[in-house]
Amino acid sequence: MSRKDPRIATAFERFQQMIDTPGYVFDRANMLNVFFFANAVPLGDEDCLMHKQASFFAFGIQDFGYDLDEFATFKFPAVNDAYGDAAMGGGNHMAALNDRNVVRQLTRIMVSQRFGREALAETGGWILPNIRFDTSLYPDGEISAWAETVQAALAADQFRFDASDLMPTQVGAGTFWASIRDLVAGIKAIPQISRISMRRGRHDSNSLRMLRGP
Repeated sequence: MSRKDPRIATAFERFQQMIDTPGYVFDRANMLNVFFFANAVPLGDEDCLMHKQASFFAFGIQDFGYDLDEFATFKFPAVNDAYGDAAMGGGNHMAALNDRNVVRQLTRIMVSQRFGREALAETGGWILPNIRFDTSLYPDGEISAWAETVQAALAADQFRFDASDLMPTQVGAGTFWASIRDLVAGIKAIPQISRISMRRGRHDSNSLRMLRGP
């Protein structure tokens, strides 16, 4: 997708409409100054009813003394029914630096259902990228629900990595990050930030394929 694609401007317009509509955002004037995990406080105090965040935000909720069982998560309704199973996320990559049989065996184990049963499901904290893994084995109902969402997206080839994980550092943590803050602060308008210079990159389509595993 070209950075000049009109869908990008439309997405920014919807974002700005959401954050600037009175009553939509808690403490709008101070939103750029709040510590990341501190967003758990208005949720726990019921000053804010919904917070869009990644699954690791669960740790922030617990760090601030709230019980995870007091909260519920849900998937956003689809904007387009053709992408009803779409999900966005991040992940850890394994890189084999030595082409030995023992290395290949370890790699297979780490994406297998066996690894999930014996290690992952007991400790929690992340999701196994294996669509055959029994999600009921996760130690928490919320994590099971997240895993089901990821599995459905992988099975439908509709899982995509967060753009910030794909951007070069100078963009994701530099120009793009600074421009979004400027938009929220009212320093820049959408036409200005849409002209951010972003280096085009390519990814291996195989990295987005579902991992069936043994």
